Amino acid sequence: MWPCNCSNPTLTNDRKSDMPMIRVEMLTGRTEAQRIELVEALTTETARIAKCPAADIQVIVSEVERTHWAVGGVLNKVSSESNVV
Repeated sequence: MWPCNCSNPTLTNDRKSDMPMIRVEMLTGRTEAQRIELVEALTTETARIAKCPAADIQVIVSEVERTHWAVGGVLNKVSSESNVV
């Protein structure tokens, strides 16, 4: 990983190498306020730790339906009562 204040010699566009990108995958069901708070916290802390401007940090939040998420080799499913099992 390259620090924000130096360029990655393998890239031709130095600006792109300075932009941290954070990808978050989580189950659906969080409110917009929760997603906003998470993005703000990730941005603030990444800027502090990586010593780069918050404006350069990109956060991508992907939400996954519970029925498309598996834990321990078991795919979640929705019961007939619409409760997640």
